[in-house]
Amino acid sequence: MESVWCHDCRARVDVAADALDDAADVPSCPSCSSVFLERRPSANEREGSSRGVLSVVFGPTMTLLPLGAFGEIDFTQFDTRNFDAPCAAATVEALPERDARDAGLASGATCSVCLSEYEGDERVKTIPRCSHTFHTKCLCEWLKMRDTCPVCRCKIEETKADGGDANE
Repeated sequence: MESVWCHDCRARVDVAADALDDAADVPSCPSCSSVFLERRPSANEREGSSRGVLSVVFGPTMTLLPLGAFGEIDFTQFDTRNFDAPCAAATVEALPERDARDAGLASGATCSVCLSEYEGDERVKTIPRCSHTFHTKCLCEWLKMRDTCPVCRCKIEETKADGGDANE
């Protein structure tokens, strides 16, 4: 057994040493089943170094998915925890959409998701609660992963089927 740090439990846990070294077996925390574990070298290995070095034991092999709004990287692969739920499709569809030139954006304004300037004929969506505006494609991709504004993290209000606010 080897003592490793579990970032989800925020505690030291014992894991079978052969599981840490065997590429075929994915080591996981015995308490929470997390794969975000960190191994610290033994005291003998650290004596030659002025500071301790940590090595991370990564879980399932990360594979690249087809290109999306964020390029070749699917950020959902890096964290097995899910703090935010995806936004409901009906809620995303209900967000106000218009051309960038009609949105009253300042000259040179950029989308905070893709960092590109808005062009006059591009479609943009605005989050009513905080009034932040994004390219429609960028915001839709973002809301597939979480239900918060990309800038201020305010929660996107769910809408009822009749178009009203779910929190009314």
